[in-house]
Amino acid sequence: MSSTLIPLPANHEDWIQTLWLAQVVGKFTLNERDYKTYWPLVDGFWSHRKTENHLHGKFKTHYYACQLGPKRVSSKAEPYPTETKSGKKHVTSCSLPGTCPVKIKIIEPIQFGTDDQKLWTISQVLGCNDTGFKFHDHDINASWKAKRSSFLTNIIKDELAKGYTPSQVKDRLRGVGRVAGYERLESIGGAFMKR
Repeated sequence: MSSTLIPLPANHEDWIQTLWLAQVVGKFTLNERDYKTYWPLVDGFWSHRKTENHLHGKFKTHYYACQLGPKRVSSKAEPYPTETKSGKKHVTSCSLPGTCPVKIKIIEPIQFGTDDQKLWTISQVLGCNDTGFKFHDHDINASWKAKRSSFLTNIIKDELAKGYTPSQVKDRLRGVGRVAGYERLESIGGAFMKR
């Protein structure tokens, strides 16, 4: 097995904080290269809700809610035992536990701009009665624990496909040295990784 560490994107810790704390910075844009590099580091924090295609096909808007926010589940999964007069089962949705109010939207460009560069816009979604940005009601570790990012899971899958054992993959991510190695692994959500 090679002793080289699995590379992490430059400034990944700053980007993770920026993309997790979308409410602090408000609206910002990323070029396509940065979006494809840094969004996979935090996509586990967010639960995709819906996508809207816009007129003229110039862009799409993807809506996300914090993974630790309220979830909607149709009662079709657990039908009520009683039926209505028409014979149909009563279908509703219910909220499951979760309190984080943060929601974001990502505007994905379909056509290139004037300089032939796609710019992705990320901003927080605010309701009509909201007076300011919402804040996560939990720390970043709670988000890491809830779901890992696709960046981390893809690295693990790729390394396991090469024939490495789970402990070897973890060592390649962590590197040598207890404190610095664990900080490196924790910086991408690996603190909650199990073998």
